[in-house]
Amino acid sequence: MIATRATRATRAARAALVVLGLAGALLGLGPLPDAGAHGSVGTMGLEVTPGSEPRTARVRVLLEYASDRHLATGATVTATASGPDGAVLAPTPLAERAEGRYEAVVALPRAGTWTVTVVATGPDATARADVTVLDAGAPDAGSPATAPPAASDPGAGPRTRADGSTAGDGGPAAGLVAGLVAGLIAVSAGVLVAVRRRRSRG
Repeated sequence: MIATRATRATRAARAALVVLGLAGALLGLGPLPDAGAHGSVGTMGLEVTPGSEPRTARVRVLLEYASDRHLATGATVTATASGPDGAVLAPTPLAERAEGRYEAVVALPRAGTWTVTVVATGPDATARADVTVLDAGAPDAGSPATAPPAASDPGAGPRTRADGSTAGDGGPAAGLVAGLVAGLIAVSAGVLVAVRRRRSRG
């Protein structure tokens, strides 16, 4: 009977050591990736519509980091365009109107269909879309020309998870890891207490 109790105690102690080892491994993973390390690649949503003035186009961009879908601020965003009979638009900078959102109204030299190309750096992304401008300005019911994003659709801003956190902010990941570690430590403590009680009885 004493030998059996000793064997059980040994097994329980080994199990506790395994659990503690798992907890240590989780802690050894270190902190979650820094939210500031976005990377250099971005995704761009582009919308180009006829402007309210003749031969103008309104260019709007939503720029995000591809790695975490955070809105990209402080980027350099420039629009160019090519149109009828080889006409071109010189590079025109877009101003940042809100976080990750850039905009400009460009004056085109003639009416017709134009291909507008927008290039961003910091992060890097490119998108293009066609727009038709008129000598009389935008029609009342004009529909925007929207280009697909360079990588994937950035939507209208940061994604919202079911728990209320926004995509890219770390979400519940940190809490999940902490909860797992706490649970493993609690189980280990219980096993060690049980082992000590069995040994004291033996």
